[in-house]
Amino acid sequence: MGKAKRASPGRSRASKESSAQQVDLQQGIARQKQGERGELAFLSKASSLGFALSLPYGQGHRYDFVVDSGHNLWRVQVKPQSTR
Repeated sequence: MGKAKRASPGRSRASKESSAQQVDLQQGIARQKQGERGELAFLSKASSLGFALSLPYGQGHRYDFVVDSGHNLWRVQVKPQSTR
């Protein structure tokens, strides 16, 4: 049997993510968590004010909640405050 071939010294493994990709992934996760915290804060405040809330099924909607005041229905999209 022959020797196993090795990768060229100038190349990295294909499965290894670059540091820029890792930073992008970490920032994306941080933004997602910030958005989830904002949605929870809205849910808490609106329910404490007596509003009935519904959440649409799935991720393809342009709004996060349907708020029912008893007389009106509102679609609400919660956006986190920019930190920049």
